[in-house]
Amino acid sequence: MSLDARPAPTPFDLEGGEAPPAVDDERLLGSGAPPVLLVVFGRGARSTGWAARATVAIARHLAGGRSVVLADLSMDRPELHDLLGVSNLEGLPDIFLFGASVARVAQAVPGEPFELVAAGSYVPDAREIVSSPRWERIAEEYRLGGATLVAFVPADAPGMEELAERMGAALVLAEPEEADAVADRLPESCTVHGILTPARDVEGAADRETGAELEALPPLDDLSTPPVLRPPGRRRRTSPLLLVLFLVLLAVAGWYFYAEYFAGSAEPAPPEPVTTETAAPAEPAPTRGEPAGAELGVSVNVAIYQSYEMARDRLDELRRGEPSVGFYLSPFEQDGVRYYRLQAGPAADPAGGRALLRRLYDAGQITAMEDYAVRPTIWAFRIGDYDTLDVGRARQRTLAEQGVPCYVVEIPYTSGPSRYRLYGGAYEYRAEAQAMASLLEASGIEAELVERTGRPIV
Repeated sequence: MSLDARPAPTPFDLEGGEAPPAVDDERLLGSGAPPVLLVVFGRGARSTGWAARATVAIARHLAGGRSVVLADLSMDRPELHDLLGVSNLEGLPDIFLFGASVARVAQAVPGEPFELVAAGSYVPDAREIVSSPRWERIAEEYRLGGATLVAFVPADAPGMEELAERMGAALVLAEPEEADAVADRLPESCTVHGILTPARDVEGAADRETGAELEALPPLDDLSTPPVLRPPGRRRRTSPLLLVLFLVLLAVAGWYFYAEYFAGSAEPAPPEPVTTETAAPAEPAPTRGEPAGAELGVSVNVAIYQSYEMARDRLDELRRGEPSVGFYLSPFEQDGVRYYRLQAGPAADPAGGRALLRRLYDAGQITAMEDYAVRPTIWAFRIGDYDTLDVGRARQRTLAEQGVPCYVVEIPYTSGPSRYRLYGGAYEYRAEAQAMASLLEASGIEAELVERTGRPIV
């Protein structure tokens, strides 16, 4: 990038608790934030581990205002999964080489408000992933979802310049002496929001203190003075009288123990009779095999409402007009405002979602056929499983009256009757589900965020 457009390097103190202005910027936090933000780092910043820790801090800060997924593009030496304590079994190769979705591969990070897509298994040519045209599709999906993908990428990664050309937004992490060289690798079309360097004043102070302590210690190789050992104290002899008294006390204690625990237990008291009542035999529960439902990973976005009452009225209208189609509400928050996304489904795959979209269009329930309305939504809250559909529907109505939207899906088994599961929400990213989690918590409902499976009720 040109020198004229380059921001000045700014120290980033990871221990200070405050994000630098380049990160705490409305351009990165607001509704117009870039859907994919590259964090491009130099070798020096990487060698100390500072680049990885700084990137985690950046993702954590950005996640305070929107859904964030962190992706590790340092495939030559993956490190974010170790730093965050998650698995590296699945990752970017599953997305770019084997067709998995980002939502399917992203992992929840314990204690963090963002998710991680790990670097994954080794690939011989990282350029195939870094410069893939599929990044444009991912960027469009994240833009429509109001989310951000933070891509942790080495400055010398093959294909980095092409990726920066496509995505157009970056932060630079570098040691002061390498900052210019790292920034020079970015194309002029890529907006650099900031160049961050380690806070040398803080680290230098720590180094000086450590050096002072080391100087006060004797050199390790100075063995001219032998260690001084304190001579042991003189041992005192045991008095014979004390030994006799100890043996007497031991004999008395032994006699008491025998009388208390052996002689006294020779004739145990007879147990009191116990009166039992014969209970009526319980009806045996039905025998079932294993759950056999398929993954339900797709929904069709119909509309978005800020008012729960308006969303619920439209939901009821659609359910009456198309009773054989499932409709549900998924609350989410954006820029601190809660919205309700009205969705149709669930469907097993994008083909099923497009067929459902066509059906709603032909029935006049939607006014346009837009492909981006078909969204991956694998995550949902599992509220409860019920033996009959009627019981599940009754629980659904009760929660809806409390302002907790939910819906019922059939769970077939390999043998025996089906059960009926009550789900809450349908989300592409785990981080989006926080609004639904708050509604459930406020109503005293314990529910787990799981991958949605089952069979739609028709």
